[in-house]
Amino acid sequence: MSKINTNMASVTTLYHLNNKEGSMNKALERISSGLRLNHAVDDAAGASIVNRMTSQIKGIEAAIRNAADAISLTQTAEGSLEEVSQILHRMRELAVQAANGVYTGQDRQALNNEVVAMQNELHRIAESSTFNSVKMLNGDFQDTTFQVGFQPNDTAYLSIEDVRPQGLGEYVLSTSNQNVADVVIGAATSTRTTSTPSGITAAAEIATVQITNAGTPASNDVYTISDGTNSITVTDTGPAANIEAIVDLIVALDTSALGVGLTKSGTDSVVFTQNVAGDFTGTYSISKTSGSNDATYVAAAVSPDGAKAASSSAITSPEGDVSVALTKMSGDTTTANSINKIAADTTGGTFTLSGTDAALFAIDATTGTVTARLDFDNQTDNGADNVYDFEVNYAKLGVTLVTETVALTITNRVADDNNTQVPAAAQPKLGTSLAGITSGIVETENLTIYGNVGTRTVDVNGGSSARDVVSSINAIQGDTGVYAEAQTRVNITFPDQAAALQDTVSFKLYGKNTTPQVISGTVDFGITGGRDADLRSLADAVNGASGSTGITAKVSPNGAQLSLVSNEGYDIVMEGYELTANTISANVFPADEDFVSLGDASLMTEGAANNNSMRVSGVLKFHSPYVFSIATAATGADGGGLFQETPGAATLSAVSDLSVLTVDQAKKMLTAVDGALVRVDLERSDLGATMSRMEYTISNLSNIALNTKGARSRIQDANIAAETVELNRAQVLSQAAQAMLAQANRTSQSILSLLQG
Repeated sequence: MSKINTNMASVTTLYHLNNKEGSMNKALERISSGLRLNHAVDDAAGASIVNRMTSQIKGIEAAIRNAADAISLTQTAEGSLEEVSQILHRMRELAVQAANGVYTGQDRQALNNEVVAMQNELHRIAESSTFNSVKMLNGDFQDTTFQVGFQPNDTAYLSIEDVRPQGLGEYVLSTSNQNVADVVIGAATSTRTTSTPSGITAAAEIATVQITNAGTPASNDVYTISDGTNSITVTDTGPAANIEAIVDLIVALDTSALGVGLTKSGTDSVVFTQNVAGDFTGTYSISKTSGSNDATYVAAAVSPDGAKAASSSAITSPEGDVSVALTKMSGDTTTANSINKIAADTTGGTFTLSGTDAALFAIDATTGTVTARLDFDNQTDNGADNVYDFEVNYAKLGVTLVTETVALTITNRVADDNNTQVPAAAQPKLGTSLAGITSGIVETENLTIYGNVGTRTVDVNGGSSARDVVSSINAIQGDTGVYAEAQTRVNITFPDQAAALQDTVSFKLYGKNTTPQVISGTVDFGITGGRDADLRSLADAVNGASGSTGITAKVSPNGAQLSLVSNEGYDIVMEGYELTANTISANVFPADEDFVSLGDASLMTEGAANNNSMRVSGVLKFHSPYVFSIATAATGADGGGLFQETPGAATLSAVSDLSVLTVDQAKKMLTAVDGALVRVDLERSDLGATMSRMEYTISNLSNIALNTKGARSRIQDANIAAETVELNRAQVLSQAAQAMLAQANRTSQSILSLLQG
């Protein structure tokens, strides 16, 4: 070395020493932290990958916990459903027991007391079964989301049935007795339309109602008030838009003395309240329909219990159809709109009434509120109108600014006086021979069943029996989830006689048999104002042949009504009705499932030239644990036999609504509980499937997390063995570098020898 200013050997050695110390420090950091990546500079790409993997792993671990929570929840719900099943089994046992005819009323009450206790416990379990304060079995647990993955869409959904007694049962739909919640009344809209409304379901126990167009084309607005029982229509038959002003005045009618009230709600709606028979109050809503072709839409309505319908006197026909129409008869757009404008913008004016029937009304001079003192009299059930004419005047400073003429029309719309519509097939057909009285089931009424499993169409053959149709329906039960049963029913009575009279009644009876069974029995005819008829002997004769015909008979408690029934749905056919010594016609009625006579009687009269023969077809009752609907190609209105009205959706026969106080009620309870058990069993199956799914989810997520952690470890974690080797190597090299640095620092001293002389 000949230079002393820069000791390159020392500089080089120092360079290597620093490198080795850096390696040693990095090895020390990795060994002490256990991580290969302690800073982004260690591996920039790897650090980004590790961060994403960490996010995924943490999300997966949270999802695993979520899935475990889902398992815990479903296990809790399933355990509660086990208790629900046990309660339903007990209720079914009680229903089977109560369906036996050997128990007294006191025995049945004791059975029903336990049924009620079971219903209450079902309700308590449904409301109190919670998981982390979340109610699971009362119907609120719907479409609940479980996050079972780290991505937003990695979700599972679970809904749990409502197992309260009002939510459990079976859905049923019958081809007869469509006076239960299948009733359709139109919901008017605020758009201009000329179509007849149809659409919302009315309450149970109200007869079938459909709005029909009963008016003459005009060019104005229609307001319809309806609650499913009665309707009030306010129609402007003058120029367009008059109704808005007149409604503001007439809607305020105070008819509280009659149990009727009208109040305005919003700019074009009214709430109508009516007290029917003192024990039922319904709230009516009013909606507006405007149209270029106006008509008064009137809804036929049936009061359920022979109640008054806005009437101060009882209706002669207890189940008569009543509807009310409020019709504006005259006025013009300028005048009608002026009433509102002047009343709003001018103070100090006065409202008065004038006209023919003004004495029946009172008006508040300041507000214009009209009070009616009308007698809604509906004694004769004859469809007549009562028209009340009056004028509303608005004056200020002695000057009459506006006069509006109004006519209030109360109409009794008479329809069928029976509150249950009977399909054509279930109406007894009478004739002089069997040749002219075929089955009421027609070729065109094919049925489409929309079940929870699927949709299928049933081909209905004209002239077939209800039993044949049921066979076709049940053959596809697996495709629809809906099954059916058929029953044919007819009631027979005889008119009372002036004096005691006994005679032998005979006829040929057909059911499942093709060879006639001759029925003959003694009838003690009733006496007018005296004893009832006794048809027990005739019932015994029918039951004696039931093995051949498949038709059984029972009589009413007083013995005066004979009910024939085929529980398999065969047509009931009577031929050659005759008496031995007298000529007395038999009254033949269709019957509901409680064997209550429906509609008017058909008269069966002896004699070859008279209607001495009769045929009645059966009715169908559809069942399913889940809601379903039926559509038919034809109804009674256009030629169908099975349905009088469009069938629509089935209604729930809920466990909460049933009892075991009678044999028939016990049987209904039995089928409802069976439907409830099916739904509970399917719900438990669904919960079990969810548990199984969550277990597989946890297993899959755990596998993903395991392998992701392995991949992350290879990037992030330090190899301790390799790092230890590197540390030892760095330490040895560092020590060597330090020794060599000392040597390099001394080498420059040799150059000083050149300076010694």
